[in-house]
Amino acid sequence: MINKNTTFILGAGASKPYAYPTGWELKDEIIKNFLTHCKRFESIPHQQKQSFDTVAPEFIENLMQSNSDTSIDLFLSRNPQFKDIGKIAIAVILVLSELRGTFRGWSWDSDADWFSFLFTEMAKELTKPRDYKRFKENKVNFITFNYDRVLEHLLYNRFINEFTESTRIQNSDPSNFEELPFKIIHVYGLLSKLPWQERSRYNYLGGANPQSLNPNSKKLLNFPMIKDMAGNIKIINEREDNPEIKEAKQLIKNSERVFFLGFGFAQENLEILDLPATLNSSREIYGTALGMTQKEIGYIINFIRMQGIEAGLPRLVSCTIKIREMDCRQLLREYL
Repeated sequence: MINKNTTFILGAGASKPYAYPTGWELKDEIIKNFLTHCKRFESIPHQQKQSFDTVAPEFIENLMQSNSDTSIDLFLSRNPQFKDIGKIAIAVILVLSELRGTFRGWSWDSDADWFSFLFTEMAKELTKPRDYKRFKENKVNFITFNYDRVLEHLLYNRFINEFTESTRIQNSDPSNFEELPFKIIHVYGLLSKLPWQERSRYNYLGGANPQSLNPNSKKLLNFPMIKDMAGNIKIINEREDNPEIKEAKQLIKNSERVFFLGFGFAQENLEILDLPATLNSSREIYGTALGMTQKEIGYIINFIRMQGIEAGLPRLVSCTIKIREMDCRQLLREYL
């Protein structure tokens, strides 16, 4: 089990092993396929459809011509006239990622499956049927910059299948499940809650219709569902509206260890959590830097150290900082 207060901060790279796109891939997928996906909408009001026919091509053209390193979030923040349709585009791509088998393991990268390793560590020493009650004693929390629901799904699905004694609780009332009290904060919102978190019309894995399991089929996408999910998404200049940001900062401050998994260390994402100042209580800081150069890794470490010096934060100057060119699973195997 994990007995040190540990916070995991997740970026898009943490969802990559489970068939979700990275930030760059999300933008590319929208450019290539969103206009085609729009033709699959059902239950879309006539006036809304007319607006789509006008705005969608303009949105895609501008997005395509934007700087290749600009994320979809930053593009929408700079171009608020495309905010609504951009959020719908994001929701469509993520829902289709669920349909591709994200929640069923059909297209996972098993070699990079970091959650399985984490779950194994959390379940160590729990060898008896009723030991599932002790699983909640793990001292872990999660702060994610992703809109997707894969972390929630993996946590719940692994738990009820690993500890089948717990399924009687799940069967009696899935939305009143108290065995997984770990905090999961979505900085920019999430598509929707899952059934074990709360009851909702649109929290079925992949959408409202259990028969819609093939993303390449001709089945229609439920527009009201997509619109509701898009409404839960926040972009950079809307992040202050999230009341959980303050709680996220406190979680980091209370942590002995912080792991950055698949996190790109973008300035705007560091600022929202007052990083690195909120890391001052941490004794150990670890992070993945897959694809980064040694110069870039050195800059991140020096940035954290210098902020500690300038702000008079002694622990931040002296704590362990290891940013490694590893994927999430490799980092956890080495340092968790």
